[in-house]
Amino acid sequence: HRSVGDLLATEFPDKGFDAYVSISTLEHLTSHQQTMALQEAHRVLKPNGLLVLTADWLDPKGLAEDASFVGFTIGSEVPFHGERLDPHVSFLRARKNG
Repeated sequence: HRSVGDLLATEFPDKGFDAYVSISTLEHLTSHQQTMALQEAHRVLKPNGLLVLTADWLDPKGLAEDASFVGFTIGSEVPFHGERLDPHVSFLRARKNG
């Protein structure tokens, strides 16, 4: 299923997904919008749902702090250093609390 919409306010139901994946999108948003996007991811995830995201040119510690603030427990926060991804791309895996 494909959907086009607003990353900050989707039309998806509360707690409708087991996982939320975001690849290289947050770096295109303001700091405030990044937090809003994480809040929206939290809203649409089921309890203990998985958040996986990559972000270019962001401070992974700041990203982890924002994710923790909106209700995620960070599972890993490590930079990718592979052939196919830029070394500045950061990876974050987290679980929705509850």
